[in-house]
Amino acid sequence: IGVAAANCLIDLVYNGDTIGIAWGTTIYEMVNALPDRIEKKDLSVVQITGGLNQVETKYNAIELSSRLSKIFNAKCYQLYAPAIMDCPETKQLLLNDSNIKRTLDMFNKVNIAIVGIGSISPRPSTLLYKRGYLKEEDITKIVKNNAVGDINTSFYDINGEPCKLEFENRTIGMTIEQLKRVRYVIGVAGGEFKVNAIYSALRGKIINILITDYDTARKLVDK
Repeated sequence: IGVAAANCLIDLVYNGDTIGIAWGTTIYEMVNALPDRIEKKDLSVVQITGGLNQVETKYNAIELSSRLSKIFNAKCYQLYAPAIMDCPETKQLLLNDSNIKRTLDMFNKVNIAIVGIGSISPRPSTLLYKRGYLKEEDITKIVKNNAVGDINTSFYDINGEPCKLEFENRTIGMTIEQLKRVRYVIGVAGGEFKVNAIYSALRGKIINILITDYDTARKLVDK
């Protein structure tokens, strides 16, 4: 999946583009599969989700955005903020910081976004759960709100519509509404347990390009 995603990105990128990149193991594999240098002009790379200190550095968006910008010799806009705050008040304080606001303002200029997809059912696969940011009781509440998956710490239902959970009042990252305005949103994900989450992201047009494995693709076609 990582190699296919890398080839897709190379085909899509033109001079002057602004690339948004999230975090995750599969996106890490995509960056690993890219050449050391790709000759393009006037590119920008934007980190579109905050960091997670429980996730290994190499999978974090700060590291991935830095590596991608070096490959494309691009200007890098990093988001020096956690993906999840302790409270909404802390989030508002950070949103007023000039350095963070500069990156957030770049969200509207992103025309290619690369995102991972986390599942909630049939079992939670999101890194938010795996790394302890979400507990079992949180997952139960999220399921009760009809969430099937998450992208950039934003949860969505079977139709790909935002669930607007209370939890998201404490998150920083590109929202589902913002992603839907991006020209190309590349979803990079695979595995049978993610079929519902991927299907819903496609159905809601959160992503419009999918890089996945053969078995997952067949199950999506069957749906």
